[in-house]
Amino acid sequence: MPRNYEYNISPEDYQEILKDLEIRSLSLVDLSYSCLKDEVEKNPVKLDLKTDASLKKQAEGIATIIYNFTLTGMIKQKSALKISGKYFVEFNTVSEVTKEFLEVFKEYSLRLLMTPYLRDLFYNLSMRSDLPGIVLPLMKFFPTDKKLA
Repeated sequence: MPRNYEYNISPEDYQEILKDLEIRSLSLVDLSYSCLKDEVEKNPVKLDLKTDASLKKQAEGIATIIYNFTLTGMIKQKSALKISGKYFVEFNTVSEVTKEFLEVFKEYSLRLLMTPYLRDLFYNLSMRSDLPGIVLPLMKFFPTDKKLA
């Protein structure tokens, strides 16, 4: 009897593709920043990070993934901070990066991979802007509403 997965890829198939991925390069290719400095310096800011990823291209053993991010800082229902941009992440791979694989990869493995880069970027950007340091809060990496098996 087949198992019922909430994703369209089995854990075994996911692991098979994942084991073939090896980072080739990672490049920040776009960055925009806006801030109400006086507001941010004087008030607590509630941070919200949104990320998404898509497959840009795949050819000759290389898969390029676009990783988009937007960090929003809210003060009393008002947007006071916004940092957005994108990374190109190139992987060497033997296996094809499928749509089903990417659906899970961007939610779990890619978030784990990219979080240190985002933490460093946000913190350094805030320090160079003479703002209080932006430190990402702990993130929940495994949504409670979805399961791999």
